[in-house]
Amino acid sequence: MPLIKDEGVVCHDWRMAEPGDDLAHTSHLIAPLDRLDEVLDGQAGLPIGLALANDADLALVTPHFKALALISVTFPSFADGRGFSLAQRIRALGFEGELWAAGHVIPDQYAFARTCGFDAVWVDDEVFARQSEDDWRDAAGSLSLRYQRAGADWTKAPRSIMQLRQAERANPAAE
Repeated sequence: MPLIKDEGVVCHDWRMAEPGDDLAHTSHLIAPLDRLDEVLDGQAGLPIGLALANDADLALVTPHFKALALISVTFPSFADGRGFSLAQRIRALGFEGELWAAGHVIPDQYAFARTCGFDAVWVDDEVFARQSEDDWRDAAGSLSLRYQRAGADWTKAPRSIMQLRQAERANPAAE
């Protein structure tokens, strides 16, 4: 599955854990939530990734934010937007690692995904076959301003129209 960031497709070392994988001492492995304890026990000092369903209970994950280098939120369908809300909540709760949208995300959703707190989109091969890298790169620059607040005022999100208006009102001499 290609990983898309603002500059286009990027290389990475992460892979999803398979059901029979030994999770101990394996670097750059993305484990499902039901195997989180197993991966935390065996990954001392190694980058740990976690795969979350878009309806995951964050109370189970939040205590482990500091140990996680990556959280991947699964999108089973491009029409299911719960992953966007989950990303905002993850950022608002203080997760500072990499946050990926994984699965069925389309270029039209890329800029919104970035606004919600995602660093990248790990695109399903089937989706990527229909959408060129240029489509994704164009989508990256399609949203330069936003109305909604980003999760915890996420610094990589496009600028907020509301914040710009507040700044103008606070400094009327700038006109």
